Amino acid sequence: YKPNVELIAEYIPTGGDSGRFKASRSKPITLSLIYDVPTINVHVDKINLIPLEELRVTGQILTGSGILPDNLHVDAFGETRIIGISGDGFFNLTINVPGSVSTGVHEIIFYTEAHEILAPARNVIKINVYRVPVNLFVKAPTVTLAGTQISIEGRLSTPTNLTNSALDGEIALEFLGDRKVIRVENGTFSADLSIPLMASSGFTNIVIEFYPANPAYDRSITRPKLLIINPIIILIPLFGVIYLSRMAFKIISPRRKPRLEIVTERVEAVKERRIRLPRIVEIYLEAVKIIEEMIGVAKKPSETIREFLSRVMDGLGERAAIFEELSYMTETAVYGGEKPDMELARKLLDELGRWMYEA
Repeated sequence: YKPNVELIAEYIPTGGDSGRFKASRSKPITLSLIYDVPTINVHVDKINLIPLEELRVTGQILTGSGILPDNLHVDAFGETRIIGISGDGFFNLTINVPGSVSTGVHEIIFYTEAHEILAPARNVIKINVYRVPVNLFVKAPTVTLAGTQISIEGRLSTPTNLTNSALDGEIALEFLGDRKVIRVENGTFSADLSIPLMASSGFTNIVIEFYPANPAYDRSITRPKLLIINPIIILIPLFGVIYLSRMAFKIISPRRKPRLEIVTERVEAVKERRIRLPRIVEIYLEAVKIIEEMIGVAKKPSETIREFLSRVMDGLGERAAIFEELSYMTETAVYGGEKPDMELARKLLDELGRWMYEA
């Protein structure tokens, strides 16, 4: 197929003219060729698909001359298929989305090759491939002692029932340098983790990641924090502190302040601490008020942050992740001494406030 051709006349002397005349060539003349350019009309039943889903395609090829190409070529997901065309130019096919395909926009190319008076033709459609998001909820203790064992339970859910497949797969748990893989059946799992006897005191992350068996689902990960207290490591320096404190008490006891003055100073210090709540705690308490008003579940005075979160998760729906993040930020700031991201905390509170406003 060429849209243009060039014509050139050339004279080469022969016989008696050879030697008498020079060879010569005319100026080129360009001729534009007239071809019939087919039109490829394509229709798909959907443009947003998940892996392993089927895409149904129909269409028709039209030409001005009525002459149709022999077949249609289709490039989709790295493979080329050749599709037959009916006498009226109609065609239909089904394209399966591969399980290993990446998420995002993909092009499907439809084209015909040049044949006789038919020029090549091409049409491109774009589809979006996505995976179903998975919510991962975990119930685990927040504080434990070294040398003990903790139990972890979890469940998986999706925002909407987009597939008929169960949430099966594997859960990978990473804890204190060890990795453990357990099976997930019907969206639930449980595991026991042993805390080493000589584990250091402090906060540590339990990394829990879901690997779905069905590629239509997306991976999900959560990192609950666990405070480990090791009495052995704590008691040894504590005994030293007690001994030194007693020795110091004996030395400075004659110069101690009157007991009434000491008590008064302690009371004033306690009052000051009660009045000046950390800003992250104030934001958390505002969020609790919103939750109590929206779903009608009041926080008990004896409940910890983690216990209240576990009790309201099901009622929060799609807002669960927002309150869960704010709860973990407050918990690590109050008990772990970590500096919270106040800008993020305010944004999370604003999101919950917007929920109450919309309701």
